[in-house]
Amino acid sequence: MPGKFEVHLFSRVRDVLGVKKLELKVEAETLEELLLHLWKVLPRDARSILFDKEGVLKPYFLIMVDDREMRLPKDLKFRLKEGASLKILPPIGAG
Repeated sequence: MPGKFEVHLFSRVRDVLGVKKLELKVEAETLEELLLHLWKVLPRDARSILFDKEGVLKPYFLIMVDDREMRLPKDLKFRLKEGASLKILPPIGAG
């Protein structure tokens, strides 16, 4: 049975899509499954910002699930709860 998840977007991805968050209804039990679904449904220009050609999230993005920092690839098997909130944060540069 599909679960509902929120994916909060920032920076260039937000600009490309024109929305701050996506509400997804998808069968995903793990973070890895949710990221794979996101890779499949995003338009190419937004997808290329976040993921490489194989659908792997680029390593410089920070992932938060319900305000808990995820460490990839170790936490890809993290089990999601119904209604989980995923934030994909861009790298922050300092000058």
